[in-house]
Amino acid sequence: MNGTVTISRRIEWDMAHRLGPRCTTKCKNLHGHRYVAIATLGAETTDELGMVLDFGDAFKAMKGFVDGQLDHACVVDRGDSALRDFLEAQGDKRCEVSFPTTVENLCGWLAARFQEEFDRLPAAAGRGVRLVGLRVFETPNCHADWTLSE
Repeated sequence: MNGTVTISRRIEWDMAHRLGPRCTTKCKNLHGHRYVAIATLGAETTDELGMVLDFGDAFKAMKGFVDGQLDHACVVDRGDSALRDFLEAQGDKRCEVSFPTTVENLCGWLAARFQEEFDRLPAAAGRGVRLVGLRVFETPNCHADWTLSE
């Protein structure tokens, strides 16, 4: 039977954000979430064992970025100068982005960051390993999906 095989790997981290004064709901306030991302990968060809990518390699790539940039950090829109300046004065870990920090915006941004990490993996070299989907949960009941456009 013809088809495409994909794999998915999950990672979790804790991160704060706020949507600021442009937002009219409680999300305008600084708060945190236990984020979950599920990355789905495909490849033009599998390796000699028939794998798209070893799950451990996929996790290591995502974990390096998440631990270094996001875990126990505050993701802050560069346009939110009050929060950015406060975090800087406190010496708190922050990740600055150029967009409002909705889960929808974060999902697309994370897809690009994770693909950069997957591209660095020797095991993915020359096999066309691509992130084809990413689901990011902001809460257990709310998530955004990103899908690769051909």
